[in-house]
Amino acid sequence: MEQADSGVAATDLRVEHEAEPIDVPPDEPRFSWRGEEGGRGAGQTAYRVLVARSAAAIEDRRGELWDSGKRSTPDSTDVFYDGLPLESGTDYYWSVRLWDEEGEPSAWADVARFSTALEAGEFDGEWIGYRPEGGDSNGYRSRWRRPEEESTERIEIDLGDVHGVERVELHPATPIGAVETPDGATIAPETGFGFPEGVRLEVAGEAGEWETVVDWEVGDGEDDDGAVTIDVGREARQVRVVATALDTVEPGADGSKPEFVREERAVWGVLALAAIAVRDGEGRDLAVGRPITASSSVESESWSQESLTDGSYRSTTGPGSALLRADLSLSGEIARARAHVCGLGYGELSINGERVGDRVLDPAWTQYDERALYSTYDVTDALHEGENILGIQVGRGWFGKRAQDWPGFGSPRAICQVEIEYEDGRSRTLSTDGSWRATRGPIVENDIYDGEAYDARRARSGWDEPGFDDGDWDDARLVEGPGGDLRPQRTPPIRVTETLAPTDVREGDDGPIIDFGQNLVGWVELAIKGPCRGEEVEIRHAETLLPSGELAREDLRSAEATDRYVSNGKPATYEPRFTYHGFRYAQVVGCEVDPEDIRAKVVHTDVDSVGSFDCSNEDLAQVQENARWGLRGNLHGVLTDCPQRDERFGWTGDNQIASRALCYNFDSRGFYEKWMRDHADARSEHGYVADTIPYGYGSIPEDPTWGVTQVTVPWHLYCLYGDRGVLRDHYEGMRRYVDYWHSVSEEGIVPGEYGNYGDWLAFENADGRRGLPFDLFNTAFQYHTTDLFAKIAGVVGSDADADRYRERADDVARAFTDEFFDPDTGTYGPGTQSSYAVPLYFGLVPDEHEESVAAGLAEKVREDDGKLRTGFLGTRPLLGALVDHGYPDFAYEVASQPERPGWVYMIRQGATTMWERWDSDDRIGDGMNSFNHSPFNFVSEWFYESLAGLRFEGAPRRLAIDPAIPEGLEWADGEIETPDGRFGSRWEKVEGGIDLAVEIPWNTEATVRLPCKTEAAVSETGDGAGGGETLRENGQWTDSLPDGLEPAEESEGGQNRNTGLALVASAGTYRLEIR
Repeated sequence: MEQADSGVAATDLRVEHEAEPIDVPPDEPRFSWRGEEGGRGAGQTAYRVLVARSAAAIEDRRGELWDSGKRSTPDSTDVFYDGLPLESGTDYYWSVRLWDEEGEPSAWADVARFSTALEAGEFDGEWIGYRPEGGDSNGYRSRWRRPEEESTERIEIDLGDVHGVERVELHPATPIGAVETPDGATIAPETGFGFPEGVRLEVAGEAGEWETVVDWEVGDGEDDDGAVTIDVGREARQVRVVATALDTVEPGADGSKPEFVREERAVWGVLALAAIAVRDGEGRDLAVGRPITASSSVESESWSQESLTDGSYRSTTGPGSALLRADLSLSGEIARARAHVCGLGYGELSINGERVGDRVLDPAWTQYDERALYSTYDVTDALHEGENILGIQVGRGWFGKRAQDWPGFGSPRAICQVEIEYEDGRSRTLSTDGSWRATRGPIVENDIYDGEAYDARRARSGWDEPGFDDGDWDDARLVEGPGGDLRPQRTPPIRVTETLAPTDVREGDDGPIIDFGQNLVGWVELAIKGPCRGEEVEIRHAETLLPSGELAREDLRSAEATDRYVSNGKPATYEPRFTYHGFRYAQVVGCEVDPEDIRAKVVHTDVDSVGSFDCSNEDLAQVQENARWGLRGNLHGVLTDCPQRDERFGWTGDNQIASRALCYNFDSRGFYEKWMRDHADARSEHGYVADTIPYGYGSIPEDPTWGVTQVTVPWHLYCLYGDRGVLRDHYEGMRRYVDYWHSVSEEGIVPGEYGNYGDWLAFENADGRRGLPFDLFNTAFQYHTTDLFAKIAGVVGSDADADRYRERADDVARAFTDEFFDPDTGTYGPGTQSSYAVPLYFGLVPDEHEESVAAGLAEKVREDDGKLRTGFLGTRPLLGALVDHGYPDFAYEVASQPERPGWVYMIRQGATTMWERWDSDDRIGDGMNSFNHSPFNFVSEWFYESLAGLRFEGAPRRLAIDPAIPEGLEWADGEIETPDGRFGSRWEKVEGGIDLAVEIPWNTEATVRLPCKTEAAVSETGDGAGGGETLRENGQWTDSLPDGLEPAEESEGGQNRNTGLALVASAGTYRLEIR
């Protein structure tokens, strides 16, 4: 038997960041663990991992599939599997032992399990949906034509007899999903797609002689608001519409940098219509159901020439929600059962009347034609011998079209596969196919922006239970899948995480207005007691109130943000399933509400809380609380800009600003790994992406200051979590991105014309636009990403790339200084706060000018009365540059400014989340004015890094504690739970000096930069693990420091750069007195 000499054993065993997951991709899963609490300096010098098919094999210390052997390394996160190939859909077992800092082996960790997921091609099921009226119908579309070809298309309708024809109507198509050109360009759908630019209308009588009625050009925009009507006023049996000039589709011509896209994509012509109506004198449509002949026609699930005369005059989707059910008869005792399900846009699985799991709004949003996510559930205990019923309820989610440039993919659909293993070794699989039954459900409509409509009269009690009669249901229809690969959802799911009671109920003009006291994201649960059958109850949502006390809803723009419930005459408790809202206030119209009847459900991606920050400034403590509410509320599969209006996109700019704050407060590793795969799905062959991912709006290529998330987010994941996998997986994509912006630069400068946003919503407008010349911002961020990629290349072992991109970054830095720095005035660009701060923050200022430029920034802040004048991109560099260059008091004054603009001003106006604008309170009713917006939440990052001093310095286990001690702040306390353990700092001003307590995680060490002069006395107090000892006196360190501490090389970096006084502390807790 192996001897365990170390008292430190591995614990918290995880695979792909999760304890005992059941949906791990079988290709190279990653293992992690941490050590149990040990003494000072506790860590790991080696490990050995075993993986086997059974727990018994692990208990016998047999790694049938992988025995790593003893590997001498401190790595305890992101340890890649390196054994025999793993099979999909299989349970595996593993354990690890480690060797501690003294080289002594530990006991083996408790055996853990993980299960592998299905591969993309292993779903036996088919996609099914419910389409009683024929389902999705875009209308008619011709084949694509090149402009040099004959650009006409003809459609003929035979009315069957001669009729008096008064007019012909051409109804524009609005495609349900994206349309792809023959060379692969994706065209976002819009009303009027394919509407002809020139039309000739001809009619013929019984003899078949054609007569031209009109031959004219269709004016721009005439098709946008409805049908184009052509007066006829003659007898006819046949009607012919000739498109003499086709609509041309030019990818990139809608503001998406066509000069780059046109190199790849051609111009195409196409004819598309939702319908053609031929009206008689009484308005009857003579064309309904009549035969059609077209010169060309695309026939597919959603395009057909017959739809031109089917009596529907617009592009339509099938039902917005559906119920799907199937019978599963089992004949034996069940040993193991897994259900793999993907309902698009959202789906919920139930078995025998009980909902499976607690996920909501599932799966997470992706670019569905590239990748759709499925969820896996252990349903062993949900199934039993005999009859079982599987039910799936689906809703539109992001799959249905609603966002401005988001293509949408059609009506809801699902795919499911349930795999059962019996105790006697037999197996059974049930998959979705045409034998499933389907019907409309009580959710008659649902939309992310507009809300949900629920008709209780349509509710089918027991529909997902045995014994229910589905004789009036239809067979499910086989439908097309979204086109992308099915992949396991390896990101935390969305859940209801909290329930809030009202803080106030007041009467409004249309009904009671409920205040929940917090701007939140989710929905309302309402106990409905009174309405008669058929009466409707509305729940309206808003973030703020008008001066009159009524809901302020203009900020929602086109989003209705209203849930509707039609009563069946019985008391009920209602909450929506397939929508969510951003709100603090809700108004109920149509029934009385007592406070105990209504609750708010808080809904977001369920990431674990890992960080906390507090300080003596109560205003800043509230700002931190606001940031946490805003960050988690905007987590819905992606970090959205806002949760309430008709937007809610994964803006890259918002993420590059707020991503570190998110990671410090919440475990965001799996969340951001998913979003980086979204980047890969969206990335062009040249490396650029769109402003929003998945793409719903914005420019293509993205603004060069926003799409830096392709590089910055993977680097953050590496620094915070030791995630080498994300660097490896996206290395080539990052390289293409950096190379792309290098290719369009001119002598190292990225021209301003590539920028779209600048310092968005800045409070200063030196160039009349957005706070800073675009070329200055563009080039600074080009340097930043090139610099980071050089570091990334070093991490992954590509020394040649590291040297090449380091040299390129240096070239950009020189070009930047040559172009924007005025050595006579010591200023960059126009001399604004942003133009000083950005080069300082990114390290672009030459050493010989750094001190004067930092002084210039401080003076500019002084001139501006201690108030920021920056926006989305300039504010983070402003606070960071001030602190890192010796002006923490200035940064603190800006951050705690009680007047506009600033965070404290927001909370003193009653804000409970961060605003989009510094002056949002003056813009209620404005078209772009969110009261819960992601970017300014970044200030939480500054709290952790600067006030608490918790720093991750470019590599796993390379930590620093470096607190700023500004005038006016008495104490600060922050901690972050890292993969290796708790990383924390608390300092407090006391008479004669500062008390500093720090906690360093297992298996790491940190440089503790002391906030004092070199002549200060330093001692460790008696309540620390090392006892009370003098560490430094008379300007000298003592000869023998306690275990875990040693003097550091004098440091010129960090927030306390002016002293150079620092200690290196290994794992453990230390309490220092600095006098």
